[in-house]
Amino acid sequence: MSKPKVPYADRPLTEQQKRFVEEYMIDTNGAAAARRAGYTASRANRQASRFFCEPEYENVRKAINEAREAQSARLKMTADEVLMEAAKIARFNLGDLLHVTAQGDPYIDLSKATPEQLAALSSAEIEDFTAGRGDDAREVRRVKVRSHDKLGALTLLAKHLRLLNEVVEHKVDEEFARLLSDAVRKDEKK
Repeated sequence: MSKPKVPYADRPLTEQQKRFVEEYMIDTNGAAAARRAGYTASRANRQASRFFCEPEYENVRKAINEAREAQSARLKMTADEVLMEAAKIARFNLGDLLHVTAQGDPYIDLSKATPEQLAALSSAEIEDFTAGRGDDAREVRRVKVRSHDKLGALTLLAKHLRLLNEVVEHKVDEEFARLLSDAVRKDEKK
């Protein structure tokens, strides 16, 4: 009497597959994760692709999803919160904090900055010093602010909103995936 088949999703991971999942969670780069998990450089890209496409690796995809959920729970941060923080950076305009005196001297006023504007700042430095000499001397306060990477935030949001299509997504049914997998295996045996 034969043992009942274990569904792909419920099959235990090999040690190398476990390592792949751990490495994938670092940077979500499948080929790099496969190399770090011990797959040869020449086969890493193909192996990563197989993990994400072939039905018999449903257990690997399930493990990645579980790891993502666990990571999200540990961070206590949702995808919406990440996107909202990126939106604060993307919408930041230094001109909202920059003012000019009657003499034409620019200054930054943080006293009226909103929490969203302050969240977009990565640093603020305040320096007090005396400028000039003798009767021309005056006390000066220099304020330097730096904002987080606005272009990076805009790029992240554009990718999320699918405004930048760097990768073409293909949806295939299980039968096509099986046929493709069989063809790849036959090619590897040659």
